[in-house]
Amino acid sequence: MPYRALLNATRAATVTAAAVVELSDFGFDVDHLAVARRAVVSTDENAVMATWSGVDPTNTLGHQVTVITTLYLTGPSFVNLKLIALNTTATVTITLER
Repeated sequence: MPYRALLNATRAATVTAAAVVELSDFGFDVDHLAVARRAVVSTDENAVMATWSGVDPTNTLGHQVTVITTLYLTGPSFVNLKLIALNTTATVTITLER
């Protein structure tokens, strides 16, 4: 896919409290990941914990993303994004921006 054609890409995935979900689980193309400069992360009515250091989040470790919070990650660190829901399931939406 030509570089110019790779504009912002948005994907959503269900995140549960039972398993860690990684950025790769959202189904972004390798081309989008290669040119993205920022990830914008939001959630529906349920909170999630997020890490981007390579460590798996838990219900006590990570940065909480709530329905009123938007997480903006810039630079190469967002490719290590991992999420886990707090006590339930959540629909998380991620937009990769070029």
